[in-house]
Amino acid sequence: MLMNLYLVPRLLGEEPQPHDMWHGCNLAEIEHGLDIPEELLELWDEEALQWAREVVNHPSVVDRVNRHIAIHHQLLTVRPSPLRTALVEEAFQLPNFEF
Repeated sequence: MLMNLYLVPRLLGEEPQPHDMWHGCNLAEIEHGLDIPEELLELWDEEALQWAREVVNHPSVVDRVNRHIAIHHQLLTVRPSPLRTALVEEAFQLPNFEF
């Protein structure tokens, strides 16, 4: 989920909004989150979509996503320095979501 923050909103039928942050690579950018074939979206039934809504709205997930965005927002402007190194290390230590 942290690899592309735009996939889940698209899956849930929401219009993803771009985040003002450093994305790290083009696969993390909004264009890739929007470029999902409809056939793949249609594989999710209502029960699966409800599960995804519950997960994405869970407080621990919301906290991790918000911290990810905050770190990557700072990475837009922080030049190579001990601060940038610390931010990158923290970003890599954020638990990814494995279900």
